[in-house]
Amino acid sequence: MHPFRFFMLKAATLAAAMAMVVMAGPSSARAAAPEFLTVDSAPEAAAVTLLAVGDNQTLTGPPVRARDADGDTLTYSISDADAGSGHANLFTINSSTGQILRGVGTNRGVYRVSVSVSDDGFDADDSDTATVDVTIHVTSAGQSWHESHWYPSWSVTADDGSANDWFGVTVDADDEIVVVGAWLGDSSTLTGSGWSGGPGSAYVFDADSGRQLARLDSPNAVAGGGFGWEVEVVGDTIFVAANNETVSTVAGAGRVYVFTKPAGGWADTSTAAATLSPGPTSAPGNGGTGLGGVRFGNGLSVSDDGNTVAVGAPHWEHVDATDRDPTRINRDGAVFVFTKSAGASWADASTDDSGVARLYAGSRVQKYDALGNTVAISGDGNTIAASAPFGVDAQGWVYMFTKPATSWADTASGDTPVRLSVTGRHRQQRLGSKGVGISRDGSVVVVGGSVAWLKGH
Repeated sequence: MHPFRFFMLKAATLAAAMAMVVMAGPSSARAAAPEFLTVDSAPEAAAVTLLAVGDNQTLTGPPVRARDADGDTLTYSISDADAGSGHANLFTINSSTGQILRGVGTNRGVYRVSVSVSDDGFDADDSDTATVDVTIHVTSAGQSWHESHWYPSWSVTADDGSANDWFGVTVDADDEIVVVGAWLGDSSTLTGSGWSGGPGSAYVFDADSGRQLARLDSPNAVAGGGFGWEVEVVGDTIFVAANNETVSTVAGAGRVYVFTKPAGGWADTSTAAATLSPGPTSAPGNGGTGLGGVRFGNGLSVSDDGNTVAVGAPHWEHVDATDRDPTRINRDGAVFVFTKSAGASWADASTDDSGVARLYAGSRVQKYDALGNTVAISGDGNTIAASAPFGVDAQGWVYMFTKPATSWADTASGDTPVRLSVTGRHRQQRLGSKGVGISRDGSVVVVGGSVAWLKGH
């Protein structure tokens, strides 16, 4: 075999600085070894990004290109860059062009493979080979839903879960993590007509592997506090509602906690970066001491940029005091909007603070509607859909609120916010009782009617 010369290029990450190492043997007048190309001042083999959409699509990434000075035919092959990783089995490569394709079923993630190119030389013993390590970023799994199953087919459970925790009552996810609420965490008993639950927890899992990363607990844990009733994740911030926690001695007042990702990654904690609360319980419309609180956090939604948070309090009262039933809470409900400046950190805030908008049904307010039972804010933060599932004999409404030109503001008593209903609805339909969604621009609303039925069925 003739001595050969080739270039080796190694890329650990997409952002890493690239260095080229030249390994040379004695020159040969007969043959030149293949070498990988550098184009546009960046080695093409430094990183390959594969995009895939739809069912079993295999959109190709850029080719890993090489050349041979002698014009010999080149043959490409792929193998693991890290011994035993199995990454090479998840991709294929065109042996003639160097084009890499994602295999069917390859999930989103970052993979490392090694690509080799060989020339045909003068005979079977005269071929030379050059090798380069490639980092592949798969940004979408490229898979669609199927009728009876889905994939990837992993599931998550709490490492310390127990019976009756209600793990999974709410979930949210982004590209990195999955957050799961267990609002009765540590519960294992049933007493009387209701649950005697633990304070609740929220669990953080790695989105690719399903591995549990952290358990979040309430800084003000109380049995039955409902921590984990609602969860939302936006980037490095997790919002967790505890809709039944005691605030200022009033049971059931509720809170929303804001957790931020530590520098070392998510870890078990009961320390929150900020707390959003219903404010002084003596304020007008609080529902009264001893009447079950306002269930602040029963509904929770966050804009895509994480700067606007809508919190529903379905037991809050705006009905005039003279119309109140002194023996029970009127539960007409409200939604509270908290905002912060872009780039700023969340700080403790309550509905009594200036700058916190209070949204309610205005002149359309009715007792027992429970507005704010479920809320959804559009991704752009400009539109809020809030359910009132018990309005009109529990047929239910969904109220629509639109941000004014500059910032969110309180609803006025004479306002008549738009409300959505369903034609042909019936008593006890409970429109939006636990299901309201909205598109990013606020133009489409999806609502569930948990007790809906069709006449004749």
